[in-house]
Amino acid sequence: MGTQMLVIMAVCTFGGYEIDKWLAWKFPLFTLLLSLFGIAAALYLSIKDFLRMNTKKKE
Repeated sequence: MGTQMLVIMAVCTFGGYEIDKWLAWKFPLFTLLLSLFGIAAALYLSIKDFLRMNTKKKE
């Protein structure tokens, strides 16, 4: 689960960095937005997996 979170955040941040580099903007807008999106997506998937594991243990 930790590796999944790390990979999601790294891929999103790297993608944002590359988009900003390609657009040659002074402010790293896509790096910021995609890194925040990666954090949110990683947390969502981790919580979803954790809740799924919890419900399987109760059954």
